[in-house]
Amino acid sequence: TTIAATFEAITHTLSITASGNGSVTYNSTAVRGKTQSFTVNEGNSATITITPDPNYKLKSVKLNGTDITSSVVNGQYTINNIKSDNALEIVFEGITHTLTITSTGNGSATYNSTAVRGKTQTFTVNQGASATVTFTPDSHYKIASVKVNGTDVTTSIISNKYTISNISADVTLAVTFEAITHTLSITASGNGSATYNGTTIRGKTQSFTLNEGSSATVTFTSDAGYKIASVKLNGTDVTSSVVNNKYTISNITANTTLSVSFTAITHTLSITASGNGSVTYNSTTVRGKTQTFTVNEGNSATITITPDTNYKLKSVKLNGTDITSSV
Repeated sequence: TTIAATFEAITHTLSITASGNGSVTYNSTAVRGKTQSFTVNEGNSATITITPDPNYKLKSVKLNGTDITSSVVNGQYTINNIKSDNALEIVFEGITHTLTITSTGNGSATYNSTAVRGKTQTFTVNQGASATVTFTPDSHYKIASVKVNGTDVTTSIISNKYTISNISADVTLAVTFEAITHTLSITASGNGSATYNGTTIRGKTQSFTLNEGSSATVTFTSDAGYKIASVKLNGTDVTSSVVNNKYTISNITANTTLSVSFTAITHTLSITASGNGSVTYNSTTVRGKTQTFTVNEGNSATITITPDTNYKLKSVKLNGTDITSSV
């Protein structure tokens, strides 16, 4: 009689599922984006190597439905003394960082179709990705500064955009907007002054800083006996537009110059001398005719009346009124 007895190892199935951007290697076989089964002898151990792709990390490892992620050491996990079938599930996920955007002033910063205005907002960005932020100043405003992680990058702004490339850590971006300004230079010449915003300019030029889009009203004050000769805006005469000694420059969009000059108010003095004698004014003698002179307002005019020999003054009339007795 012969008896033949044959023995074989008890085996179990090790099922490995890898999901996401990475691979799982067991016994020199890589599993990626799928489920693969292996046969393992009972009592053996199985060491699995877990390798995320660049910019990705391990999210979770579950053994027979139980999370054992914290037991993964240096990218490896070992199932010891296998006694039954095992299912191992590994999931990978992107490494993410926080992009914090702060927008201050009159304008907004837009990232990923979300506009940030007058506040701070955070976004989640995958490691290795780039983030392009678009800046939109309000009308008459401009970018004052852009800082990334505290470093000024304003000079690197192109077409109101800035790109943070290959993000590998949390990032802060802060943008500040400010008003666009222009210079208003006011010159007052002669006997009078120009006043703007409570400041009086007389016999000089003074400059002021104004926000773009604003208006400036300048008031002109002539000295007694004087009047406005001309007002010029950027070299163009606008005297006829002065109303009640005021001129308003509306919607300023560039550097602007305004100049005002004053001149004496004048009147005509007409002197008529009839008969045998002469009348002298300002070293000019009038005899047997009418002559006119220009006299500044407020001035006095002294006229000397000289009858010829054997003649006398008969009458003097001022604007038709006899004032002979006052001579």
